[in-house]
Amino acid sequence: MKYLILGIGIFILTVVQTALAQNFSINQVFPNFMLMLLVIVSIYASFHEALAAALLAGMLADFVSALPDGVMTISFLILVMAIRLAGRLFSEKKENFLAQAGVMLAAVVAYYFLAFFVSEIFARLGLGASFSLVDSLKKIWLEAILDLIVLYPVYLYYLLVSKLMLRYAGEKSI
Repeated sequence: MKYLILGIGIFILTVVQTALAQNFSINQVFPNFMLMLLVIVSIYASFHEALAAALLAGMLADFVSALPDGVMTISFLILVMAIRLAGRLFSEKKENFLAQAGVMLAAVVAYYFLAFFVSEIFARLGLGASFSLVDSLKKIWLEAILDLIVLYPVYLYYLLVSKLMLRYAGEKSI
């Protein structure tokens, strides 16, 4: 039940991402709500919940993106594992919003590089076309600022979803 509620929460955020994020765009760059949710889930949830969230968010992102199928899923899974590994270094600073913002900025940069390298591997295997890293790097800082703006609302959304998970699943999530 816990994973079902998390899945419904990710699905709702995917709908918000695809339907409303374009309204917040600046220079055709918009915040990545799913990436912010994965950063927060990676910091606060268990390892299994973070991997499940990355897998589902990656599959939904692959479905709505123009990249070859699997690029987002693989990038999200690697990113969650890297955040969990790095999280061991600052585990006592989970409640520090500046630490969350720092992890978010690092995650945005890492996400672009991961997506680029995974799409290059797919392109070399003949499974799709790659995208330009130079164009992405021009937009990365603007997306980081927009993601920082939406980090707190997405954090509040995660708290709501985790409270529902606690209520209906009877298991501790945070």
